[in-house]
Amino acid sequence: MYNLYMRFNFKEKFNKLLDNIFVNDFKCIVCGKEILRNSRYSMCKDCLAKLPYIKKSCEKCGESIVSGNLCLNCKRELPKITQNFSVFDYSKPINYLITNLKYDNKKYIANYLSNFLVEKFIESNIKVDFVIPVPISENRLKIRGYNQAELLCSAFNEKLNMEVCPNLVSRIVDTISQTSLSRKERLTNLTNTFKVNDKNKIKGKSILIVDDVYTTGATINEIAKVLFKAKAKNVYGLTIAHSVNNVLMEETLKE
Repeated sequence: MYNLYMRFNFKEKFNKLLDNIFVNDFKCIVCGKEILRNSRYSMCKDCLAKLPYIKKSCEKCGESIVSGNLCLNCKRELPKITQNFSVFDYSKPINYLITNLKYDNKKYIANYLSNFLVEKFIESNIKVDFVIPVPISENRLKIRGYNQAELLCSAFNEKLNMEVCPNLVSRIVDTISQTSLSRKERLTNLTNTFKVNDKNKIKGKSILIVDDVYTTGATINEIAKVLFKAKAKNVYGLTIAHSVNNVLMEETLKE
């Protein structure tokens, strides 16, 4: 009986070792289908084919447009930022992945979404000196436990050896969440919210701000404002998604 137990125990440990070496349960982060271990985006072919890539974008804010060079909002008033780039429209399945990353503690999603950001950055052909993730307040950081924008910056250092500066800009006011506000309220909610911590590092530099979603652009443009005040040369934005026609879609995310 003892020998039988020993053989069973050894077999169980051996199988666990094999499982660690030959992983066969990697799942698509969208549909859950089994995929190959070396998938760059951790998505199956079907889900990759359905991603809502922005094909033609506003030359200023990066919103998806059908014709012309600027979206309606940028025609009315140009944003402060030099230029923003976004990879996807804020629609299925990207909106669900971003929600899971931000609110469901699924930090691993950032590892895969960051690859899309790096590819978009290379495609944009812009030159920057360093990268800044959009900061969150200390209170929100304590509640969430992490800054999703900072996680999305990881691939820039790992793949492009670019400097990421998470502490160069601070959020000094803990404003109410943008998701519950109208476009007009969003544009004023963040006034005087951010502070540059090292103006000497900013002067004369071109900077890339990384965030998850560009909705009205209030957050990125408020940061751009303080960076330009500190004598930055250029301030670019880069986000995973851009709201569709600037419609606030957060209310429908968890339906």
